[in-house]
Amino acid sequence: MSIRRYEPSDADIGWMRRAADLARHCVREARPDRMPPPPVGVVAVRDGAELAAAYRGETGPGDHAEFGIITKLGGEGSGALAGATIYTTLEPCTERTERNTPCATRLIDEGVSRVFIGAYDPNPLVRRLGWRRMHDAGIELCDFTPEIRHELLELLAGFRQIYTHGQPDRNHATLDYNREDGHFLTRPPAEPPSRRSGVVAALTPSTPEDRLAT
Repeated sequence: MSIRRYEPSDADIGWMRRAADLARHCVREARPDRMPPPPVGVVAVRDGAELAAAYRGETGPGDHAEFGIITKLGGEGSGALAGATIYTTLEPCTERTERNTPCATRLIDEGVSRVFIGAYDPNPLVRRLGWRRMHDAGIELCDFTPEIRHELLELLAGFRQIYTHGQPDRNHATLDYNREDGHFLTRPPAEPPSRRSGVVAALTPSTPEDRLAT
């Protein structure tokens, strides 16, 4: 499947804004690791009309926003999202617990036709895997506008910091990664992490917050 650029319409931009506004309502669930959950908003649209919208935690503690819209539309397999366009502020996940289906897989199974993505997952182990899984399934993928993407990066700052700065009391960010022809490679640090200035092996992408590959 070839990747082509899609110029968002004024209506698309309006739905992007709607998703970004929803993300600001994200419910912060209690987590044993104390890691901040990412603020995520998702809107499902078909034929110019909103089908459903949700934000993380709206339908239950820890519920992802994609799961929220599926729940609102009757649950998995309802067919309500067939042919729909999804506007999501964060790349759909590809890894969940055994009892939960990843959001990228859910969207594929529900038959959506296009997904607009606001920001890519900052975790180097899964970054762009949601994009790739949906692309390989034949879903058309598009970016939010640069202006809204910039706003979302600021909104996600707390979540992104988990993967750019060490957490001396709990979670060491010791991975390094490179972007190479669309493949994301991970490798262990060359030496034990240092706690100088509270920064542990800061992760620096080889490119800025990248747009969709061409």
